[in-house]
Amino acid sequence: MSARPTPVASSWRPSITIPLVLQARSGLVVMLISLAIAPVILSDYELTLFATGVSYSVAVLGVALGFSSVGMLTLTQPAMMVIGGFVALQLIELWHFPFLLAAVIGTAVGMLSAIPLGWLTCRLDKFSFAVLGFAFTYLVAMLMSSRLLVDVTGGELGKPFPAATAFGLPLQGVWGYSLIAAVTLVSFAVAAVLFRSTMGRILLVMNQDDVVARTAGVNTNLHRISLTAIVSGYGALSGALVGQASGFIAPPQFDVALSISLLAMALVGGAGYLLGAFVGTLILQFVPAFLGFEQIDREILVGIILLFCLVAAPNGLLAALRHIPMRRRP
Repeated sequence: MSARPTPVASSWRPSITIPLVLQARSGLVVMLISLAIAPVILSDYELTLFATGVSYSVAVLGVALGFSSVGMLTLTQPAMMVIGGFVALQLIELWHFPFLLAAVIGTAVGMLSAIPLGWLTCRLDKFSFAVLGFAFTYLVAMLMSSRLLVDVTGGELGKPFPAATAFGLPLQGVWGYSLIAAVTLVSFAVAAVLFRSTMGRILLVMNQDDVVARTAGVNTNLHRISLTAIVSGYGALSGALVGQASGFIAPPQFDVALSISLLAMALVGGAGYLLGAFVGTLILQFVPAFLGFEQIDREILVGIILLFCLVAAPNGLLAALRHIPMRRRP
């Protein structure tokens, strides 16, 4: 008797290079060391800037997830950030939810709101979906800033974001930073596990040849919708973390220009590396703020560094550093 075929979902393991898994353990170790050292060497103000940058890296990681797997240009992240941030804020203000629970619910709301977008990814080409991302982000930003939701969002002026509490005491300073750092580190570890799973491998095969994936029995539409929801969940979680880190959240923070900045952070660091989102965010978000650059100067710097990397290091700085030949000792 011939052996029964094994289901695709449990046995398919194509022998191809998987993004975000390359140097994943060492990347997490570097992140852990960096996050642990920051409170020691930075002042309180500088630590706030660093925590805000770390929070943005979660949204950048979502961009890297979509781009490195199926080539998705996720330009909807700012919209998901503002949705997740204000959902968490309302839960904390009105019903006194603990921050972690409010952030989880905000993440879930972002994932659910992205399902229609995921459905559209199955029917639009990559360029059309990128244009849709711009339109969706612009619409959400304008709606959140309008008079219709001014009681919820504070309009263009925004609203203060309450500090997380533990045992009735606010988590501020190093303790508040530690909470943000822990959530960020866990979110990066989850991304590495995701791409080691069958789903991550199938997504990569879909990027290389969608027809082959469908022929092998893969429901490509379901996987694209799931990926869109996961990517958007990272954006929504990032919005809640940004509010917690800075103590303030406003719709104008999450405009269309931020879509380009997040994509630039992913590409500069290296979208194929787990540490790439963290490195790119520090270079383009934290360092300019640390040096006191004005907003317009930061945007110009983002453009300059992005153009330089596209020419000199098209796969990101981490990929370029990996291929630098090491000098041997005599």
